Amino acid sequence: MKWGHYFEIYDTYFSKYRGRPLNVLEIGIRKGGSLQIWREYFGDRARVVGADIDPDCRALEGDGFEIFIGDQGDPDFLREINERAGPFDIIIDDGSHRMEDLRTSFATLFPGLNSDGLYMVEDAHTCYLAEYGGGYRKAGSFMENAKAIVDQMHAFYSEDRAAFAPNGLTVTVNAVHFHDSIIVIEKRNRFDPITGAVAKREGRRSGTG
Repeated sequence: MKWGHYFEIYDTYFSKYRGRPLNVLEIGIRKGGSLQIWREYFGDRARVVGADIDPDCRALEGDGFEIFIGDQGDPDFLREINERAGPFDIIIDDGSHRMEDLRTSFATLFPGLNSDGLYMVEDAHTCYLAEYGGGYRKAGSFMENAKAIVDQMHAFYSEDRAAFAPNGLTVTVNAVHFHDSIIVIEKRNRFDPITGAVAKREGRRSGTG
């Protein structure tokens, strides 16, 4: 179940990965249709991994997918996925869409994402819906977290390092893209554009700002 305008967005960001050796994780797989899409789109060299809270999804292992069953709001579960099947080049969060789960998944998995990788959050319109813990400019909404990541990208230019200092996100987030209901965060090891120093940290303390 994908909205029609998603497919153009997918191709915009994913096309450069087609046919390459690739490690893809999708959180929230329901009946597995999207896993089949990724396998066909990325090609035979792609390793496609799924995670879901529904034990029935384990049946998809019979189709050759690696399936992890657990709660995306549990950092230990997410770390287990990354340890056993990562590191990933693309992570797609199409899971519960609840704000606390979106924040936990990003904070746990983004630091381990490969450089030049992509982290995509689908159905981000839920950031404005109370039933998912969202709301317009509500603190704790993942949309507000994503806006804060844009700020953090620019911390190299901060004149008040006590209040606003570079952190793991500053040295690893290359770009943040906002589309209707989709947020895409590009990871790349960055350098300080002022000093020219190459950022050495891998963002192990990356969070949401």
